[in-house]
Amino acid sequence: MKNHRLNSLGWLALVGLISLLLCAPFFRVIYDLPDEGIFLRGAEMILQGKRLYGDFFGFLPPGSYLITAAAFGIGGSSIESARLLAILTILGIACFTFLGCRQVSRTAPLSALLVSGWVMMTQWHFLQVSHHWFTTFFSMAAAWVAFASQEQTDRRSLRWPILAGMAAGAATMCTPTCGAWAMLAAATAFIGVKEARKELIAFFSGSALVFVANFVLVIKQHTLAEAFDDDPFLILRWRGRERQALLGRLRELRAVGGPKVPAEERPHAVAGAALALAGLTAPGCSADRFWQPPIPLPTRPTVMQVEDDPNEPHEAPTL
Repeated sequence: MKNHRLNSLGWLALVGLISLLLCAPFFRVIYDLPDEGIFLRGAEMILQGKRLYGDFFGFLPPGSYLITAAAFGIGGSSIESARLLAILTILGIACFTFLGCRQVSRTAPLSALLVSGWVMMTQWHFLQVSHHWFTTFFSMAAAWVAFASQEQTDRRSLRWPILAGMAAGAATMCTPTCGAWAMLAAATAFIGVKEARKELIAFFSGSALVFVANFVLVIKQHTLAEAFDDDPFLILRWRGRERQALLGRLRELRAVGGPKVPAEERPHAVAGAALALAGLTAPGCSADRFWQPPIPLPTRPTVMQVEDDPNEPHEAPTL
């Protein structure tokens, strides 16, 4: 048993070394900054004391922002710190993936070969700070913990289900959709065991701890309370309908019990494939209607008007 464990640790160290060597040549490569630029800028603003969702916009859960801010807090706000964070994330994914494959296949060389091939395909413009990498890291950690828990002889200990739940919950705090699927997949490992109910409760309790921690963060920053101060009728004003007009119309319909239209006079809406097959011959419908708003937008003054200088010669465009 001891030799088996040393053998697994040796292969794990080899996988980590290969992953590090494959990532090292791209340490200073900057291919593009799509999602990465958002997290790097968000991390800088967090370190400056700005509030996520309050002082600057964020379209993802706080997990990726907080991880990047922690890396910048340790290594400084630089592209080197960002690349080191990306390399460490891929290194962690490779190690947890190897452990998971080793747990299932019982073959360390094959697991190391598959993981090394995966790391080789993640380089070039994929080496960047991304919420997808963070989600994969926590998902593979949850998968390995779930697999390892099946070999525990003492099922009374709830340490493994709680750790798996916390890892899966952290994945949802980086990418909600993928993290939720990872959580459901990890939960299946605790179905059908002797203490299934107790372990499932422990698993989802571990996930709830991560949710509660992020919820407390949002409450502490007062961004949750500020969200209730937003005007829900703002989007209606953007579309040219005032709040009083909408509320007045709703009151009228409520007073009369809704519009009374005979069934034979109600228009039959044609949409989707039926509209396309009908050759756009539905009454009151045309192809140009697709590009028009349902309500005419209000006229707005011109923001900038550029006038041509009559004394300036104009050159014909060259192809």
